[in-house]
Amino acid sequence: MNDSNKFSEEEKKILLDHDYDGIQEFDYPLPNWWTMTFVLTSLFGIPYMIYYLFLGGPTLRQESELELAKIKTVRTAYAVKMAKFDHQAYDKVIAEGAASKGKEVFIENCASCHKDGGEGDVGPNLTDAYWMHAKATPETIYEVVLNGREDKGMPVWGEDLTKDEILAVVFHVMSLTNTNVANGKEPQGKKVD
Repeated sequence: MNDSNKFSEEEKKILLDHDYDGIQEFDYPLPNWWTMTFVLTSLFGIPYMIYYLFLGGPTLRQESELELAKIKTVRTAYAVKMAKFDHQAYDKVIAEGAASKGKEVFIENCASCHKDGGEGDVGPNLTDAYWMHAKATPETIYEVVLNGREDKGMPVWGEDLTKDEILAVVFHVMSLTNTNVANGKEPQGKKVD
């Protein structure tokens, strides 16, 4: 061994006694920030573990169920507000020009299934006298638009459209009834006079 490999007496005290291929290492302590991170993590982790394992703290599933229950409460309140067909609101929407607004909302949201003129594509023809879910009245059309028909693929529009927009669409659909446009989809449902 040459002189550069010799250790001072002080260094020899902290030198570990093992030797790997002539390599030795000093026994230095961990950095303080590392030790403090470990201590703080342990101090946080022990009460955390006690709270969740032994004191019945809510699990992620329970927390998500609570949040979903809150959302359901809000939706229920909204659904109650929207559910009743309001004749006064319907008349007001008509007076404010529901024809153009209803057509605009219909084309934007409904035309993908019913086509622009209501002649039907994936969804049923709205220009004939045959109805699957509604009875050709504003009240029943409102209910179908509001709640959708998921078994038939019609989305619930009550969550995406305002009440005035739904009422305007109802007015537009009522204006399409019995217009019997050319190239309309074959009749579906029951005939309503």
